[in-house]
This record gives sequence, C-alpha cells and structure tokens, in this order.
Amino acid sequence: MIKKNAIFVIPYFPESFGEREIYRIRENVVFPYFPVDWKEEKFRAILKEMLKPKKPVELLECPRDKLTVAIHCRMGGGFDREGLGEDPLFAGKLPPFKFYLDALNLFCKLCPTEDIYFHVFTDDAHPERLAFLIEDHVKSLRSAPFSVGYRTKGNSHRQNILEDMFSMMQFDCLIRPESNFSIIPSLLKEYKI
Repeated sequence: MIKKNAIFVIPYFPESFGEREIYRIRENVVFPYFPVDWKEEKFRAILKEMLKPKKPVELLECPRDKLTVAIHCRMGGGFDREGLGEDPLFAGKLPPFKFYLDALNLFCKLCPTEDIYFHVFTDDAHPERLAFLIEDHVKSLRSAPFSVGYRTKGNSHRQNILEDMFSMMQFDCLIRPESNFSIIPSLLKEYKI
C-alpha cells in the first residue's frame, strides 16, 4: 500500500543527446545511459499503456483526407528562463524560429503535391502568430493545397499538456525540437517523416 506522503525517486535518463552533454560539460556528471530499442513494438505497447491517462483526454481530430504534420514549436512560453535558447547547450531545446522554417523548406520539397494539414503545438501564449508565420512561409514554398491549425483558446505552458502530447501521436509526420515533450511521441510512434 502506498502512503499519501511517500516520496518516490525516479531516476531521470534523458533520451536527448544534447541534454546528456549539458550535464557532462557543465557539471561533469555522466548520466548512466541505457540504450533502448525504441523500435521494439512490445516495449512500446507497454509504455503506451503505462502512460495512458487514467481519465480520458480530449484529442485533436486530424483530417483523414490529408497528410497531417504536427509542428512542436517550443518557444519558452513562461516555463524556461529568459535567454535559455541562446545558450549553445540548450539551442536544440529552444531553437530559433528559423529552425522550423528550415524544416518546412525540407518538408515541402519532400511532399510537393500532397494536401497537407499542419498543426502548431506550442507553449507560446499567442499560437496564432506562429501559425500565421508558418502559413505565410509555406505559401511561399508551394502551390499545392494546405492548411494550418492551432489551439485557438486556453493555450499556455501549463495547459493541455497530455492532450497535446497524445494528439501529436495521431499525426502522420512530426517536426520537433530537441524537447522531451515531443521526444516522447517520436519514440512511441513511427512517423512517416
């Protein structure tokens, strides 16, 4: 039986190479790293079952007639300290917006004719700004049909965490930074791109 005031220590083993390097370089700490076969379906199934919310969460409805792309734009959103993305050791976690534009350049070259639905997942309080920039950029790259969606209300780094993480796993493709939030879906699902 678990007591209410029990303290659990859960070791943290980062899957992010950059994060392991941060601690090795800054604090001379070497994380014990255990290579995991993330392609092993039985293991993935166990993890998905263990991570499944106890109460149902409302997931996004993905269009079924389009190629769907989740874009995790981690902007800091009040959770990370100011200027963290400028630190070379954290640059992968909070990349400049150009990172996403470069990824879209490549993506649009790989899928020039498909009808695409892009969805912006972000900790930013104003996701509409990011969606507009993405829409404007994609317009400059292709003439094939596409659309861009985002959470229109209640967006913050403290809300919709489980909803967004599990919703990401419904998409065909994922564009992401080196953030643990989107590393999890990338390890639990085989994305097309």
